[in-house]
Amino acid sequence: MWRALAPRVPLATVALSRRACTRCDAGAVTNLCPACASALERPPDFVVEQLWSSGAQRDGAVLLDAWGRAHRLGAATEIGRAPAGSGLTILVGEVSRRHATVRHGADGRWQLRDEDSANGSFVNGLRVAETVLASGDKLTFGGVGVYFVLDVGQVVDDPYPAQSTTVPGTSAFDLRLIELIEAPSGGGGYLTVAGRHVRLPEIQLAFVRCLAQRMLRERSLAAAVRGYVPIRDLIAGLPWTTSRATPDQLKQLAHRLRLALDGAGIASFFTSRRGHGYRLTFVPSALSARL
Repeated sequence: MWRALAPRVPLATVALSRRACTRCDAGAVTNLCPACASALERPPDFVVEQLWSSGAQRDGAVLLDAWGRAHRLGAATEIGRAPAGSGLTILVGEVSRRHATVRHGADGRWQLRDEDSANGSFVNGLRVAETVLASGDKLTFGGVGVYFVLDVGQVVDDPYPAQSTTVPGTSAFDLRLIELIEAPSGGGGYLTVAGRHVRLPEIQLAFVRCLAQRMLRERSLAAAVRGYVPIRDLIAGLPWTTSRATPDQLKQLAHRLRLALDGAGIASFFTSRRGHGYRLTFVPSALSARL
């Protein structure tokens, strides 16, 4: 039988503060309101782990993905399935290795140039070879949409500060207690969140338990950094059926878990950040675990 991992004492938790959508000024809990976020194209089963940026620079503009995450642009930012150097990586077959480039010109204007991609680059639904961008433009590469937004100080780098007792994108429900129930016969169990039950295999249950334990231990740290479990720790600590698990297998695990949670109406339960790992998007007050 598992022991409770934290005392059943409510912790002080703070709801995500309301702010304005960086594209339309409507109320939002991330950088995008639900309407703007849902207007971005995504292939079926596309998940957050298939899109990330590297070599981020602060040069006055960002690309915002469907999860409201900000990908900051430099003087020249490549976009593709395998961009060289700093850039935005989109792991979708329809995206070319070097699909497009966004440049900040000497005249202060931002330009998008398609790099002879197989499926083209689109701005507000129109295929373009090269064009000047305006704040709020919707860019689409291989069926994956992002917004180009000029940042005048309103963009938040971490849209999920892990301070909430509600999950963004769902009706507000209390997340102060997560319950993990292991099946007596083994092979997994159930995750219970605010009365919603999700059947999970053993490794997914262990993944959630690991993230919850880390967030509970680090609840007193700054919201921007607490609760992250590095990829190397997850690969080393989860009950894999192989002796040599890889980062790609971890991504597939996170993908399947996200689909299971989304199917139960529990959206944005956890998130990932390149170079940091995975974490819950909220601070639980306690974690109950039992057979």
